[in-house]
Amino acid sequence: MANGIITCTECLRRLLETGEGIGDASQKYEVGNRAKNGMGHALYFTHRGKLALCGAKRRLNKRKGGVMKPYTIPPTYHLGDAGCGCAGEPPNHPRYEVRPIYTKCGNGPPWGRPQYYLNGYGFNELEEVDKLFKPLPYDHPRVQAWERDQYAYKYDCYSPDGTTRAVDRLTIDSDHKQPPEHHLAYLAVKEHYPEAEPRLDLIEKPPIYGKGAEGHWWERHDKPPKPEECKGEIWQAHPVNGIWCQVCGWVAEG
Repeated sequence: MANGIITCTECLRRLLETGEGIGDASQKYEVGNRAKNGMGHALYFTHRGKLALCGAKRRLNKRKGGVMKPYTIPPTYHLGDAGCGCAGEPPNHPRYEVRPIYTKCGNGPPWGRPQYYLNGYGFNELEEVDKLFKPLPYDHPRVQAWERDQYAYKYDCYSPDGTTRAVDRLTIDSDHKQPPEHHLAYLAVKEHYPEAEPRLDLIEKPPIYGKGAEGHWWERHDKPPKPEECKGEIWQAHPVNGIWCQVCGWVAEG
């Protein structure tokens, strides 16, 4: 039986490669698979009956306290396009500006090293970036446009209990007999704006994409760009989908 159990692969790798950081390197260790967080990574190890945090968890805790260190991209690494896990996020959310980090082989860096880059800092998880979000006021034009976008995209979709938003448990109700507080768009807006109320007007008559200002919103812009000045998204030029532009609201004739 092993003298200790390491449940973090980063700690095991460091121990085997350098003998650094975890007790006596001459002892035998056994790889475990418990203590996993929501992302599927083991975050702590036990040694001689004591519970301790591995380096990855310590770094995460340090960032929670508001301490971040600038990160320099290694020469052999490169950055991907801005926007990671940002679909549906409200305006001004930092995920729209986050860029993934890739090695020279096109893979993500080894676990324990920053996976994402934003404004000179590296992050292991997107959840760390979320803590930097500073919501715009609820009555801000961009927020109102985002709210309409949510009702347009999630029309007729309801949570069965007013809490869960899992896709495989949704209720589709085009007659709107479900409680408006269970509407998915409302739940998405309420997550960031607790003062929001269900928009009955948008539930009964949801916006239609491509119809003027009701079906688009300018994710990264301070104000809606004019069609002749619109650059589209970072990864796709105007018009974003050829028939209409979800950024500026341009619609093809006919």
